[in-house]
Amino acid sequence: MRCPPLSRRRRGSTSDLRELRTRLRAAEDARRIAEVALSATLDALAGDAFVVAPDGCVSALDAAARAALDADSGALARDLARAATGDGGDSVLVRAVGVDGSGGHVVLRVNPRRAFAMRLERAARVWQLTARHTDVAALLVRGLCNKEIAARLDCAVHTIELHVTEMLRRSRLATRAALIAAFWSEG
Repeated sequence: MRCPPLSRRRRGSTSDLRELRTRLRAAEDARRIAEVALSATLDALAGDAFVVAPDGCVSALDAAARAALDADSGALARDLARAATGDGGDSVLVRAVGVDGSGGHVVLRVNPRRAFAMRLERAARVWQLTARHTDVAALLVRGLCNKEIAARLDCAVHTIELHVTEMLRRSRLATRAALIAAFWSEG
């Protein structure tokens, strides 16, 4: 962030010091806001997310990445190093460039269970599904038929049919296939 030059008063004047303090507080507030925004963005990703500085140091990470780091930092360091060279397996590497031109990397280690859970939570929120509808949707989008869903949830097939009908109504979709397609296509 570029600041305009201090006013052209005498050096060291009280008003210059006040102006400088105000600018420092504003810069600190902007830094805190940026940290909160970065943290929220990393937490929203469907995997363990790390921001790695050009020197290889992790400069930011989400809660899942912190847990992974606490569990086994040695294996994680090897995974991050492989990802930085483009051989990350389940890791995705994104080159990041800061507003000041500094470089870095964002490494996302894909976690399919977390990705599915986030997708399911989003569908439940957008379509206003009940907890039971969400249970049914989790099995339905994996391709199970009504009879298999009923067996897993220990209820009657007719009950599952009613839940699917209600989910279709709430999602404003016409068919089971459309519901499944919408679930997997919406990010």
